[in-house]
Amino acid sequence: MAPMKAPGLDGITAGVLRKAFGVIGTPLTSVLREFLRRSVFPDCWKTAEVVVISKGQDRDPSLPKSYRPVRLLSAPSKVLERLRVDRLE
Repeated sequence: MAPMKAPGLDGITAGVLRKAFGVIGTPLTSVLREFLRRSVFPDCWKTAEVVVISKGQDRDPSLPKSYRPVRLLSAPSKVLERLRVDRLE
C-alpha cells in the first residue's frame, strides 16, 4: 500500500500503520489473525467514503463523464484483504 494515499473514514493511512507498527504491530497482528480465524470482516471496514475526482484538466468540467468515483477504504481493512488473498493463493 502506498503510504501517502488518502485515508478511509477512520483517518488511518498506510503510512501511519507503517510508522506505528513497532508499537501496534503485535496487537494488530493478533486482531487480524483472529478475524481470519473466525472468518470475520468488520462492518465498519466495509464502509467506504466515495469522492469524485476529475479525469484531467483537458476534460469539460460541466460533463459528468469528466469525473470518476474513488472509494476511500480503511488501511487496516486493506491489510486484512491482502492477508485473505494471500491465504487463498
